[in-house]
Amino acid sequence: MKIKKILLVRPPRHLWPFINESDNFLLPLGLPCIAASIRRELPHIAVKIIDCPPLKIGWKSLSNILEAEKPDVVGAGEEALYHHEAVRLFQLAKELNPDAITVAGGHFFSWMTDYSLKQYPIDFIVRFEGEETVTELLKAIEKGPDVSGVAGIACRRGSKILKTPLRPLVSDLDSLPLPAYDLMPMGK
Repeated sequence: MKIKKILLVRPPRHLWPFINESDNFLLPLGLPCIAASIRRELPHIAVKIIDCPPLKIGWKSLSNILEAEKPDVVGAGEEALYHHEAVRLFQLAKELNPDAITVAGGHFFSWMTDYSLKQYPIDFIVRFEGEETVTELLKAIEKGPDVSGVAGIACRRGSKILKTPLRPLVSDLDSLPLPAYDLMPMGK
């Protein structure tokens, strides 16, 4: 499968009333870090980030964006508090395009792999650090159906769940590209 476009999304969410609006919009570092790695390793894939909270994008607008963009891959990573919003994103992506590949990451999905793969429309979970794992996973998807050699992922294989060995932490952080801040709404 040739991957042409990937959307990384921070979905719409409830804003906490006891902190001000700008505190709700702290920059999600994972998305621009993942995007930068994809751009460096897989330059043929168009990468976009949709950061819904600061852009005040709700679910109807996000649905319109997904429909217009027609991504091959939709990715999101969330902590436990907002994992249900990522699940809603994956459900929406699959409703609009059943062939879209959904990739989850972040704390909740990294720890709750079996539960998440059994309960939610997630194709792959990137466990823990994602910069190297995501690019290797995307390369494996493009080559063919076998992703078992990609360290640090989990996915369904029939009625079973495949969990590959965890990838070691990146030992040289300087080897990673600078985050793709140009894809973020930095002014917000």
